[in-house]
Amino acid sequence: MSDFDNYNPAQGLEEPPGKISQIKNPVLEAVDDFRAILRAVKKNLILMEYLVFQTEIKARLASGSRL
Repeated sequence: MSDFDNYNPAQGLEEPPGKISQIKNPVLEAVDDFRAILRAVKKNLILMEYLVFQTEIKARLASGSRL
């Protein structure tokens, strides 16, 4: 998820350039589709972090386990 922190889906840019900027669009005619895929990946990672990983962390803490 941290790789997507500086990626702005609305602009399709990463400032400062990082790992996401290194991913190249394989089909130059499909710029909109490529940007939509990166936007969807970022959204899905956010949802996974919020819905899945936070639940696991809360369950571990509730059971007395250390992280």
